[in-house]
Amino acid sequence: MPLSASSRRGVCGVAADVTSTDDAVTGLSGPEGDVDARPPRTFADAGAWLLLAGAGFVGGQVAAAVILVVVASANGHLNNLSTLEAQAVPPAWVVVGGLVGLWTGFIGAAVAASRWRGSGHVARDLGLRLRPWDPVIGAVAGLLGQFVLVTVLYLP
Repeated sequence: MPLSASSRRGVCGVAADVTSTDDAVTGLSGPEGDVDARPPRTFADAGAWLLLAGAGFVGGQVAAAVILVVVASANGHLNNLSTLEAQAVPPAWVVVGGLVGLWTGFIGAAVAASRWRGSGHVARDLGLRLRPWDPVIGAVAGLLGQFVLVTVLYLP
């Protein structure tokens, strides 16, 4: 059963353009969707997404700590884990373990927000897509950041 445009309000109270049963389910119109119709659609949804983002960060920190303890105990470095983490250049397994845990929380929060307060389709809800120029822009930004910005930051 299609919803009328007046029955769907965006975050700022703007009516979403819902014209068919498919649009009523996803809240999108056109190939990429109307930006106003993407979740979160209400202030309550936006608040829930924000809470889930915070929970994802905290959960990621906990997951990182658990991963580091497991890997440190497997390596025999459990007694000096805090010293290894405090080093100017910690071992690679410390850095990788922490990042894997942290990004697990971030991705988990995005998936949970999409399923709980969105359409259930993460790429559609967050507007994730890869355009042909994206890898080029990423490579140029990365090279400029590495060779120009880092050099400027370390000037006396």
